[in-house]
Amino acid sequence: MTGTLHDITGEAVALHALPPLDTLTDDQARGAVCVWDAAEPPLTAETAVDLGERPSAEGGHWFPHGCRPHAAQHTHAGDPLDIATMREAVQRLLGPAADPPGAELDLLILQLRGHLNLLISELDGCDDPRAEAGLGEARRRLSAGPGSLGPLRHATLLARSVVALCTHAERLAVTG
Repeated sequence: MTGTLHDITGEAVALHALPPLDTLTDDQARGAVCVWDAAEPPLTAETAVDLGERPSAEGGHWFPHGCRPHAAQHTHAGDPLDIATMREAVQRLLGPAADPPGAELDLLILQLRGHLNLLISELDGCDDPRAEAGLGEARRRLSAGPGSLGPLRHATLLARSVVALCTHAERLAVTG
């Protein structure tokens, strides 16, 4: 457990500006090396931070990845977890007056994925069996994508993982 966000993972940086696609090498554009530094060694599953699918100017999509140190530089590393904001986001899908967000669903999914990655970064290595189970489920949901479930069901599952990991973070007092 880190206690700070010095080794951030995930889409916490997804809304931040990335280098323009036309300035990147092929390896950077396809996510094989850090989007911020082409001279770095190839990324692995352990070192890569998925920065989320991005639209390209040509109408397609690209899938940037960064290394953990550069991703941390492009976030608010060191800030405590904002559990209240995370719980507020999930209420849009899980609360008693839940109103599925319609056109905002893609942005909400991105936000939930960012929350999960922040929580995973904080709870990783906590040596708590209940938290480890929640971390495993959150990682599976992040890697699965919407698939045949569709975006609304996928967002709901992400939201449930956010709730579970928020509860673990509060219980283990890693929120700053």
